[in-house]
Amino acid sequence: MLRPLFLSIIYLFVLNKSNGADLDGLLICGYQGWFRTPLDNTGLGWRHYTQGKQFAPGECSIDLWPDVTDLPESSKTPTSFIDSTGKNATVFSSVDKEVIKTHFDWLSRYGIDGIFLQRFILSTKDPQLLASMDKLLLQVIRESVRTERVWGLMYDLTGIRTNDVHLVNEDIDRLLANPEFSAALRSNNYLTRNHKPIIALWGLGFSDRQPMFKEWSKIIEYVKHPNSTLDCSVLLGVPTYWRSTSRDAVNSPELLKILEKADVIMPWTVGRYNNSNQAKEYAYNTLKNDILWCEQKGVLLLPVVFPGFSWHNLSKSRGIESPLNMISRNGGSFFWSQFKEFHKVGAESFFVAMFDELDEGTAIFKINNNPPCGNSSFIFEKGVPTDQYLKLTGMAAKYLKGRDFPEWAHLLPGS
Repeated sequence: MLRPLFLSIIYLFVLNKSNGADLDGLLICGYQGWFRTPLDNTGLGWRHYTQGKQFAPGECSIDLWPDVTDLPESSKTPTSFIDSTGKNATVFSSVDKEVIKTHFDWLSRYGIDGIFLQRFILSTKDPQLLASMDKLLLQVIRESVRTERVWGLMYDLTGIRTNDVHLVNEDIDRLLANPEFSAALRSNNYLTRNHKPIIALWGLGFSDRQPMFKEWSKIIEYVKHPNSTLDCSVLLGVPTYWRSTSRDAVNSPELLKILEKADVIMPWTVGRYNNSNQAKEYAYNTLKNDILWCEQKGVLLLPVVFPGFSWHNLSKSRGIESPLNMISRNGGSFFWSQFKEFHKVGAESFFVAMFDELDEGTAIFKINNNPPCGNSSFIFEKGVPTDQYLKLTGMAAKYLKGRDFPEWAHLLPGS
């Protein structure tokens, strides 16, 4: 159904008057916001805590246990897992207002610039999921204003098929009809590039999914079209080896033609290297030339860094064996090495994967290093502060503002 003309005029005015924060020079975390519990009134049960209906020892899909100390008791959901004191261990729901408030307080306290809020496009088909994502989105907008953090919207296109392309356009149109969202896009808290609000599209060009060059182009054109209700910059989340169209990328020159339409390119590197030496090799052998390509095209390259990786419990729930702590965090040295080496080869902005990803063990928010014991195993780092990765992320944001990154040893106590 066509919008009334006056609404289209309003949207054009709103989106062409962006005063937001340019992504260049910022450190932004991915924010999944996908955890649900039976007590959060979404009707979605233990979503993302387990692959089934029960969240219990031996039936879970997270490898890190969250530290919920800072949350009010009303925001903690008891589980059948038992903590070291003999009590039922607790977790949280991502749609709880106090949880989102606490997370943004952490962003502010540790000096982290902001987030890209993940929005899973296939989930918009489910009314319950859609309602909970909308609730999360509006609360993120409010908390970004309160804490003076920046944010942007990132669509995850995982699983999208040819007949699903319309979902992106329809969801954006629906969001634009909400005055609070429309106003947020032109606020000082929304991420921009080239003076336009950024809409991020993640999942283009990976070799493990169906190539849809025409469909991807249509979505990008919709987001960037200067004569439509949208006139935005676009960030494309792409494979690590996008430039050579090899390995994890679709082997086709069509991919590079599409990527030339981007304002920001974000290569997904989680799991592509396993230690600090490999991260350094990636920086000098691949990332350095990626940055040069982007500079020649007038595109910002946004590298991804991650603290470690583990999906032991998630894989087990799918009938697959995977070691716990597959890519070790090493107290933060692996994480820090990526910041340092990527900055050396010219990276001026960073995307941290992820703020709250417990499923694959990449979360940088507060982690419980004394997790429940039993039939499910969790990663813990004895002697490492629960906020270690928030501290390191905040320090990286500070050093991005014009200072060289120190060696890891210089960050250790007593150095």
